[in-house]
Amino acid sequence: MPEMISLVYLGRRLGQGAKLVHTFDRDGTPASFAKAPHGVIGGKYTIKADLGAEGDPISIYPSTLHYEGEKIDDTHLIALWEAADRDARATSRVLAMERKHKRSSELDQVLAPLIAVIQRACTIEECEAIINVVTRKLNQAWHRRPR
Repeated sequence: MPEMISLVYLGRRLGQGAKLVHTFDRDGTPASFAKAPHGVIGGKYTIKADLGAEGDPISIYPSTLHYEGEKIDDTHLIALWEAADRDARATSRVLAMERKHKRSSELDQVLAPLIAVIQRACTIEECEAIINVVTRKLNQAWHRRPR
């Protein structure tokens, strides 16, 4: 028989395959849902769950997730969770853009001459120096672009 349990929303975190998951905490035990309504970080929620013999959730019903309208009192902890949430979101975006550009034939064509230069490097140090110079020049070009 399902029972209502209390959870605290910790924000988004990176799950398997670098996908964002919504993470909740129940007495020090994290629980993650791939799809959950965007929550209030540090907010108290209730959800229906089937509990095992020791009171641990065996299965949960994400559609029953309900915000109680309250937050925990620890503002420092909430700030840490908010920072982790923003970091997970930014990391997810970067990884998505990397996947997109990895498939780009236009990028492969532009990189071909640079790859030829790198392949002529005699040492790893020379290779890394070339990569650092190219990276700096690309960063400078992006920051100096017309807006």
